[in-house]
Amino acid sequence: GADEFSLDPPLRFPGNVALQSHVDFDRNPREDSVFTITLSVIQRCFTRGYLFAKSNLDGSIRYFSLYSTGSNIVMYYKPINEPMAKIHLGGVIGDGKRHRIMLAVDILGPGLVARLSIDDEIVAVRPLDGVLDVCEMHNSSDGACPLFFGGRSGGFGTSRYQLEGVMDSAKIYTRHAYSFNPSIPQEVNSHQAYLGKNFEV
Repeated sequence: GADEFSLDPPLRFPGNVALQSHVDFDRNPREDSVFTITLSVIQRCFTRGYLFAKSNLDGSIRYFSLYSTGSNIVMYYKPINEPMAKIHLGGVIGDGKRHRIMLAVDILGPGLVARLSIDDEIVAVRPLDGVLDVCEMHNSSDGACPLFFGGRSGGFGTSRYQLEGVMDSAKIYTRHAYSFNPSIPQEVNSHQAYLGKNFEV
């Protein structure tokens, strides 16, 4: 299965707080590049911010992340031995309504694709360059690459980086890319992800 934030009441993001989590990926870069992240989120109208971001300590390198401008979702990612890249995925979630968001990164032929679904509808399927650098501790040049929900490292107190809204749940399925939202209870053959509830301000 996948670990989950079961938030009661849901976690509210005022725009200057993020939730740090830790995910254990294996050491096979090609298989590590395959994962699914599902979220249930309400983004405040006319705001922008990171839904999640795995980055270095100052946030200048985003290994993988989703950033919502309110009217467009952007994925930042870093291929191994390549500079950081970004792709526009589309999708409007900054309307003050609850949305189910799923990002799946999958192997397709010799490369990778990112598949974004909003409310169980596929919004975009885009090719990615290279193999993702998921920044495991053993190969991280700065020794740390935290994963944050509702923001990114190095961006605290900066409204354009931090989510304003509510996050009901978040799940991570490592080494599995789903074409459907697996949040419906079921048995899935995925490696465990550990989500530590450590608040960073």
